[in-house]
Amino acid sequence: MGKLSVFCKYIIRKVLSKYRGQLKSVMVQGASPEISTVCDLDAVLVDLYLDEDAINNAVTELEHLTTVYRRLEGEPLYHQRELGLIEGKVLWILGLKFLAEVA
Repeated sequence: MGKLSVFCKYIIRKVLSKYRGQLKSVMVQGASPEISTVCDLDAVLVDLYLDEDAINNAVTELEHLTTVYRRLEGEPLYHQRELGLIEGKVLWILGLKFLAEVA
């Protein structure tokens, strides 16, 4: 089973920290794991995705997204929209959405 790299975890924690207090789980209440800037992100993926292939796909996607994020992060003024889209995708993989998007 795939595990997230240290770099990937760093970027995910950075995104979680950026939106602290502005996120909500898209899972049924009580069904989602506790996600925070200090949680075990590998364990979160295991809790969210019960199938090993799904976990590996989530790890691969998160690794790709965070690699692209790092490249774009060097020029945030030029890539603000793209960075926001990547942040949204990362959060979605973790079962989270911005409060404003949850109706």
